[in-house]
Amino acid sequence: MKLTLWSTPSRYGPATDEELKAIAEQLNASGLFEATMQSVPFEQYEKDIEAGKYGVYVKGWVPDYPDPDNFTGPFFGKGNVLGNNYTNDTITGTLIPHTAAQSDRSATDEEFGRLQDIVAQDLPVLPVWQAKQYAVVGDGVYGLEACLDASTVFRFWELRKA
Repeated sequence: MKLTLWSTPSRYGPATDEELKAIAEQLNASGLFEATMQSVPFEQYEKDIEAGKYGVYVKGWVPDYPDPDNFTGPFFGKGNVLGNNYTNDTITGTLIPHTAAQSDRSATDEEFGRLQDIVAQDLPVLPVWQAKQYAVVGDGVYGLEACLDASTVFRFWELRKA
């Protein structure tokens, strides 16, 4: 199977090309794929994604706040940032509107679980890797362990001096 992996180092960093080349090599080693990697400038990249020219491409995401909606609506809602033409009427017509309207965020667990099940079944995206977060503090500064987690929100208010 011939497959092209698309990248744009000007947006996601020069390591992105190398990472996709490594993935292409791994796919080729399986004997099932004839994978190559192509890199284009960001402006062209975004236009081509919007035009549906790429089957496999890189997108990055950093959430604004630690809420499940920030990890679902942008990817699976109407006009999603992925530009992959994925739509699911249950997600866009029922689940996202209901969860977004719910002020009690803990009351959205079941609907977000249902949304996750649909996405797992349909598989419109395949997360390949997640970057690490780093934070460094000097002597006498405490609370760093409470500052970082999977939400990517850095909680400065957790830091304190001895």
